[in-house]
Amino acid sequence: MYYKSCRIGLLVWFVFIALTSQAQLEVRPIPIQVPLSGQHGVRVADVGDTLSLPFWDDFSFASLIPSEELWASNTGAIINGTLGKISPTVNVVSFDGIDLTGNPHQPPTAVGSAATDVLTSKPINLLLPVEKQDSVYFSFFWQMRGYGEVPEHKDSLKVFFKNKHGEWIMQFEKQGLEENLHETFTKEMIQIESDDFFHEGFQFRFQAAGNGTGPFDIWNIDYVYLNQDRHETDESLWDRAFGSMPSSMFSQYTMIPYDVIFDFPDTIYQDMTLEMTTLEDGRFFPTYDFYIRDTLTKSLLYTQPTATANPINNFGRNTVQVDAIKSADLQSIATDSLFLELEFIFNTDDGFFVSAHNPTATPSSADTVYLNDPFYNYRLNDTIRSYHEVHETLAYDDGSAEYAAGLNKVEGQLAVSFVLPSSDTLTHVDIYFPQINPLPAGERITLSVLSQLTDDDVDVRRSQDFFISGGAGVNEFSRFTFETPVIVNGEFFIVMKQYTSDYIGIGLDKDNLLGKQKIFMNIENGWEPNYKVDGMVMIRAGFANSDFVVSDVEYKIGQLNIFPNPVQYTLNVQGIFDYYEIMDLSGQTLKSGRTQQVEVSDLVNGLYLIRITSGPLSETRKIVVQH
Repeated sequence: MYYKSCRIGLLVWFVFIALTSQAQLEVRPIPIQVPLSGQHGVRVADVGDTLSLPFWDDFSFASLIPSEELWASNTGAIINGTLGKISPTVNVVSFDGIDLTGNPHQPPTAVGSAATDVLTSKPINLLLPVEKQDSVYFSFFWQMRGYGEVPEHKDSLKVFFKNKHGEWIMQFEKQGLEENLHETFTKEMIQIESDDFFHEGFQFRFQAAGNGTGPFDIWNIDYVYLNQDRHETDESLWDRAFGSMPSSMFSQYTMIPYDVIFDFPDTIYQDMTLEMTTLEDGRFFPTYDFYIRDTLTKSLLYTQPTATANPINNFGRNTVQVDAIKSADLQSIATDSLFLELEFIFNTDDGFFVSAHNPTATPSSADTVYLNDPFYNYRLNDTIRSYHEVHETLAYDDGSAEYAAGLNKVEGQLAVSFVLPSSDTLTHVDIYFPQINPLPAGERITLSVLSQLTDDDVDVRRSQDFFISGGAGVNEFSRFTFETPVIVNGEFFIVMKQYTSDYIGIGLDKDNLLGKQKIFMNIENGWEPNYKVDGMVMIRAGFANSDFVVSDVEYKIGQLNIFPNPVQYTLNVQGIFDYYEIMDLSGQTLKSGRTQQVEVSDLVNGLYLIRITSGPLSETRKIVVQH
């Protein structure tokens, strides 16, 4: 199963007050926008295709949008891994008040509850023998709210069946009542009894109703299953699966520059946890395999011998812990990057869709096999993958925003703390500005790099004004490159200052628990830590992509000294060498020679490479020109 974490916006606005001052970090919902193949915000598949039994979708084998192989139309339901609480398997499909374009179903002035997201299956052939018709059941798991915004009593989730006359007949309804608010998912079994439903164009439909003015009133659905030879109670399915995405392999960061990763102590890695579930009535002793691959070089970096997890009892779930790795496990032939794929394989021996009349039988000896298709069977949810980039970025967030967080104060400042174990050259800052009202396009901001946060800003290392561009896509970062890079080491802070009282929202990774340690605000009374808002703002530090690191002091390479660095006018190259070349980051040679003093006053401020050659050997270093 390939999984890419994805999110949708949720909840009404919340305002959190930091300490006792008026400094406030305001959190707002974010709608998500999906590329469409249909029109008017409705994702439409080829409804001419008719499916045969079984119909099964646990939303673990499609990303963001329910599979068009199974679903005929969709007005806004989104697959995600964050809104479902204790879901049967990894990922759920969520219903709320926004469509697939990220726009509300209703205008902002609308009141009351109205139809919102609708998800409709493809036609399914239910022309079955009479003796089979009393064993056809439709089932699914549902949850009101989960980690989203709670529906009100007038809101609802309904299920409709399409009969042979083309009419949609309601079969299930739950309203937003307190009695329906559960921590776990509830399984619903609906027997298909009426003769009107046994036709070759049968369809079913999930329809939500709620506040259509934004991402509100959340209903979650998981594990939709329609088949014959089923029974209503104590149904045991030959399906064991992952119930959650794995936690990060890193204790804090999600992305780390390659130049410094091996300078971190091994405490930067942490044990990884994930959940396994079973829909079988019986005790299961799971084993699993774990691999780390570099997708760039297509090489296997690390493998853990097959391990045994704690047994899972009937219809239960367990947490599996995978031991932390070490930096030595990531050694690779790559010289400037690692694009890591972490793969977990649950060895379940799950098979194809088999008769529930013999739940203890193995797939090969079961009474009936309805579908012998290697691409559509219970093993689809037995493998899960997560990804980490080790290249040029230092980041805390996972790349997906559930909310926006920002200030609405003229000259308000927001800071994020980062720590490096050794020196590297900071060249740019990446920030995700979600497209919410008011749109931030055209607003002026100042980005600064500070060694420490002080009210008089005496420790400003770099500061530059920028303007926010418009048109950023979902989870798409805007890059702000400094005219002059800055060498950082240890703790440093990236600070964003705004010049408007309008809200400037920054993407908020709500799953991250470091926001109360790493986020600081300066509104009126000096710098204050964030004590209220959970989650990490999506501000990232970007570094020059090079194998070599410079420092703020004279740099020695054997008997060769290159200083000062940063350099204003004249660079000294002391030692025995044949010649030098100064290049830009694209590799174009700008200067070359044999002298020990190199004039750089004609170069614009910025980052350059200097290559020193002596006989068959050469060394390349980074230098910063700063007039």
